[in-house]
Amino acid sequence: MKKIFVISIVISFLFINCSKTNNTPEWIIYNTENSDLPGNGLNCIAIEENGTKWIGTRYGGLAKLYNNEWTVYNTTNSELNEDFISDITIDNYNRKWIITVDNSGYGELICISGNIWTNYNDIYNLNFFCMRSVAIDIDNSIWILTKFDGIFHIDGENVTIYNDDDLGITVNYYFCITIDSNGIKWIGTSSGLVKYDNSDWTIFNIENSDIPDNKVSNILIDNFETRWLSCNGLTAYNGLSWINYTPENSGLPEMFVNTICIDNYGNKWIGTDDFIDYDYHGGLIKYDGSTWTAYRTENSELPDNNVFDIAIDKYNTIWICTDNGLAAFYEPYSTTSNIVEYQNH
Repeated sequence: MKKIFVISIVISFLFINCSKTNNTPEWIIYNTENSDLPGNGLNCIAIEENGTKWIGTRYGGLAKLYNNEWTVYNTTNSELNEDFISDITIDNYNRKWIITVDNSGYGELICISGNIWTNYNDIYNLNFFCMRSVAIDIDNSIWILTKFDGIFHIDGENVTIYNDDDLGITVNYYFCITIDSNGIKWIGTSSGLVKYDNSDWTIFNIENSDIPDNKVSNILIDNFETRWLSCNGLTAYNGLSWINYTPENSGLPEMFVNTICIDNYGNKWIGTDDFIDYDYHGGLIKYDGSTWTAYRTENSELPDNNVFDIAIDKYNTIWICTDNGLAAFYEPYSTTSNIVEYQNH
């Protein structure tokens, strides 16, 4: 029975990528029942230029999907020491940067370059607690963000740690880091949005800017250098002005944002948590510049309303990590654009 399901997925996947003239949205769902995906609880996804998908699971290891063939890496067959994958980043040299987390909250940074696996904890004798994300700078140095201990910068043999003393503020939590095309670091914290231009630190908070909330949990930078922030809604900052989208002034639903992504047509895709107790209904949210559309289990084939990560391939297929498997969603468009996606960390 499992083989029948897999064949069905292969046919449908080819249909999505080849039949772009069809105006009907298409969904393909991958889970442990109909594919070799090693777990349904998914944390993260990243896509290579050749279309290879790398998926981080919750206790199932690292999965690779290429040409409809699955490869699974775990503690029994690879250099991974943990099967909980919390973040994946692919750099300009096609190296995969993998963050793993153990049951105590300590993380390891693994780099996969071709067939070579390198553990950066071992090389630099580092022990990261609550490691959240990694970003690769334009000079190929490495920036590692931890939730409590600040930011580690690895440049050759040198390791520099930046924390509250450097920022000049008290930060309870560090959430995310993104590097723009000029090499400027943008860091989301519980005390505001932090900008580091490799010389000076600048803090944007509710006291000195129009940012609506000090908690910045996600940052995405588009090719116009607009920063899209998750902070009590969705905020766009272009370096001069702030636009804040909330349920009160827009069609944005009540939600807790996990991830933000931009497709090839400039649409924003937002992955959210399903917190019924707080009246957050979760799901996949699309914003096309004027209209907000919510895809949930109630009105679509989305397998779960907890959406933890999103990636978009060159065909503009939306790949969605949920609590109940992986979804591939293709929605036809009639326009074209030169907007490109920046990797979100």
